[in-house]
Amino acid sequence: MVVEREMKFGKILAIANVLGERVKDKGEIGILPKYMERYGFKPATTFEHIHKDLMQYSHKFGESETSLFDQLTEAVASINEEEFTDKPLRGRYLQAYGAKQHELNQAMGR
Repeated sequence: MVVEREMKFGKILAIANVLGERVKDKGEIGILPKYMERYGFKPATTFEHIHKDLMQYSHKFGESETSLFDQLTEAVASINEEEFTDKPLRGRYLQAYGAKQHELNQAMGR
């Protein structure tokens, strides 16, 4: 289902963004500013770049970051092979992104 796919990709972006905010150094370009524009057009390929970007900081993962990474892995695993494509997303993914971002920020006291 298209909406479900978009919701899943939105959640992935939110989790990756929060994780990036926690591990990237101040002044570095974050996940959202760096990848948001192309994510909606080529979500699978862009996620591959996001994943590589985040893995450069895996040495900084503490308990909270490992938990976020586990959530990210779980969200990616929820997308079946037929859905994990570069078929452009509709704007609905932004709703899922915003909701998950808010949920994570609340849970982390931000």
